[in-house]
Amino acid sequence: MPYSKDEIPDPIKPGTIFHRVPPKNAWNPTNIEELEGTTIRSMVPARIHLSVLDMTRFSPGHPGGGGIGYAIQMYAHSEVTIRELFRSEEDAEINIRARRSSLVEHITRVFLKHLGLSGKFEIMGAGHDINHMGLGSTSALVSSVALSLNRALGEPYSPDRVREVIGYNFAEEWKDNLVIPGFETGVAPFVGIHGGFGVISDALHPVADFKLSEDHEIVIALIEEEMSDALIESPNAGISETELLMNRARALDERDRAKKAYEVLMRLIPAGDSGDLHGLGESVWRLQHMGSKVAEIEHHTNSENIYETMEIMRNNGSLITGMSSVGPAISALIPDGGEMADILKERGYRVIRTRPDSRGLRIDGHNEITGPQEPKPSQNPF
Repeated sequence: MPYSKDEIPDPIKPGTIFHRVPPKNAWNPTNIEELEGTTIRSMVPARIHLSVLDMTRFSPGHPGGGGIGYAIQMYAHSEVTIRELFRSEEDAEINIRARRSSLVEHITRVFLKHLGLSGKFEIMGAGHDINHMGLGSTSALVSSVALSLNRALGEPYSPDRVREVIGYNFAEEWKDNLVIPGFETGVAPFVGIHGGFGVISDALHPVADFKLSEDHEIVIALIEEEMSDALIESPNAGISETELLMNRARALDERDRAKKAYEVLMRLIPAGDSGDLHGLGESVWRLQHMGSKVAEIEHHTNSENIYETMEIMRNNGSLITGMSSVGPAISALIPDGGEMADILKERGYRVIRTRPDSRGLRIDGHNEITGPQEPKPSQNPF
């Protein structure tokens, strides 16, 4: 199924709803003004996204395709304060403190429009700021803001229902404070909420999840010449990548999706569920050589170097190895990453060392609204 120019979306104003997700039936607060003054903070881990399962099943603004990935100890955090709240279809007044303000504005306005609410809000959002490298910076930031806002508004959605609001209205930032409908499998919000390793099927549906020990280390290699802000600086570059990647990726997944489904169902899930990291890693490795992942890797000018680096990681003790999303970040889960980090640095890579996150969402107040309070300083609350 070729990816036609007709499918390439135009940039849009933040807050445009793509698909509505109704709130739970029990949510119908009569005194919404009692929520005024509420401040909620949350922190959400980013993710390593190891493979899409079938790229023929999603497109910009239409989530799906399934995928596998796990949460890492690199975080986005947010703080939401409600200053005034009332029922209205008018645009809310939002004071945003965030480098990626269009993303924060988009998910906030989408959320409020779903509920028919308006008012005055103060929102701070910050991510790990390693953007467009395959490390889930966008999804983590958007998830944190949405989950903080959801709690502040009295939880009109369950956390897993928030995933659907995000997924069915997912957008990437664009120039001139606009956003553009993006691709979303649902892996990032799922592991961001629950931690650990997640397997997601089509339409954002979770199939399996299992924890990874935080005693293990994750070594991430970034290829310096691939590190640029080209997708922000040049819309044409983003469109060219979309056309190139999706055409070949879809064709390869149409060919390999049955093999990928068998691999996940018959090998990866049993291995992960039983704690067999070796079996899990071998399954992930086979997926690195199937379907759309091949297109993602070979899209880079240095694809041979990416495969060579992954081989080096495996030969030096990596249990789970793969390129994250469209890259160029290459990840290795390993008992001790010190020696591997030195090897990669000698090869000219920028190296990040972190660990799996098995906890997922951290949010002030747990399951209770914290009540009126002054906003905390804009810093990581955990």
